[in-house]
Amino acid sequence: ETIPSNIDAAAKLGCEVVPQGLCCLVLEGEDSVRVAPTFEPAGALNLEYLSIALQVRRVVGREPLFSLDPLDVKDVLVPEASMQKKRFEPEWLAGTSVGEVMFQAPAPPPP
Repeated sequence: ETIPSNIDAAAKLGCEVVPQGLCCLVLEGEDSVRVAPTFEPAGALNLEYLSIALQVRRVVGREPLFSLDPLDVKDVLVPEASMQKKRFEPEWLAGTSVGEVMFQAPAPPPP
């Protein structure tokens, strides 16, 4: 899959021209942010990913979650196989760009 473009989302938010599709959030005052164009890739964000993450936070009250969990032995046809299932919270993340990115991301290093 491809990374969602910021150009259409930025236009919907009234952002100026987004060079190379890069945009960032700018803090205005103490409690307001706006979308702004940027040339700095390190400061850029993907508006679709941000939108979905904020939707999860607003609806569920927490951050999106993904994990690979072992299947219950009784659910595995071949017991020797190491089978895992994808778990998304909330479950509807499974069909989104954020769910796909979370699945493809490398696991964090052990503590």
